[in-house]
Amino acid sequence: MMVFSATEMIFAGVDPNNIRFNRTNCFDVGIECGGWGKIVLELSIEDK
Repeated sequence: MMVFSATEMIFAGVDPNNIRFNRTNCFDVGIECGGWGKIVLELSIEDK
C-alpha cells in the first residue's frame, strides 16, 4: 500500500518522503505463520 501511495505522490509532483505514515508492520511473517517474527517496514525515497 505504501508503494502505491508513494507512486501516486511522485506522479502528482509531491515529495513522497513527506508521506504521513511511512512505517508499517508486516503481520504475515509472524512466528505463528512459520516466520521469524514481526517486521517493521519504513518507506524512504532517494534520488539517484
